[in-house]
Amino acid sequence: MKILVLGGDGRAHALVWKLFNSPGADLLVAPGNGGATQLAPAVDLDPTDAPAVARWAFAEGVDLIVPADGAPLAAGLVDEVVSMQIGVCGPAQRATQLERSRCFARAFLERHGLPLARGRVCADLPTAEKYLAAQPLPLLVRADNPSPADGVYADRYAALEALRVGFAEPTAGVLIEEHLPGITVSCSALTDGSTALPLPPVRLYDRLGPAPDSPHAPGMGAVTGNSSYAQKLGAFLHGRIVQPIVAALARDGLPYWGFLGVDCVVTDQGPRVTGLRCSLRAMEAEAVLPRLG
Repeated sequence: MKILVLGGDGRAHALVWKLFNSPGADLLVAPGNGGATQLAPAVDLDPTDAPAVARWAFAEGVDLIVPADGAPLAAGLVDEVVSMQIGVCGPAQRATQLERSRCFARAFLERHGLPLARGRVCADLPTAEKYLAAQPLPLLVRADNPSPADGVYADRYAALEALRVGFAEPTAGVLIEEHLPGITVSCSALTDGSTALPLPPVRLYDRLGPAPDSPHAPGMGAVTGNSSYAQKLGAFLHGRIVQPIVAALARDGLPYWGFLGVDCVVTDQGPRVTGLRCSLRAMEAEAVLPRLG
């Protein structure tokens, strides 16, 4: 099988490494990185140029495209290749709103009764300022799309300034949520839209310290294991969160296949969903893929 992996970060390397050990896999990577290109020939393609990727893959007889991150999917890769008999490990463009839009994801999760932090989406600055003024601190402020002002705020004036930054660009809204103390966990699965195969849960270390306002440090570390606690946590998250999300996608008519990633904070009251993804996190891929048989 001829497989094209799209991406250039640690996820691409982890995917290429794992697929390299699969019998019968003929690998290519675009654009790749120093590790991935030691295992698979590099192709000069822009992963986010969906029409160019689709034309090249069709001409070269590629059987399966595996995006390492969600950018090619958000660019419409699945929609481009749907008539070319090329498989893609990922959902159609309209389903990627779950990753691209925090407001869309929050509305989806609320509509289907998934466990969330207390909060709301505010569509305009005056509404957001009034809501923030009535909430206890600390608070998490996040724009619909990632913004430099996203973060946890223990100072109300700093949080108000973050709101203004969030609304400075065209946006569907800004999300204000309570800060959840607890451990950050990523639980992902491979799904065909009706069933889901769970991957081991991963604890993520993405802050420099334990304080709520500690600087965000994505990519700092991740741990996965096979302890009885990890197995019970994985089974709980899969049964109570991942599978209900897959069922909710089907009810909403959102065609979904490939990786479904769920970010959670495990609190004293149970896990709370904080985000959805159409791919593995970089740290997650590097920790989980080597464990798979």
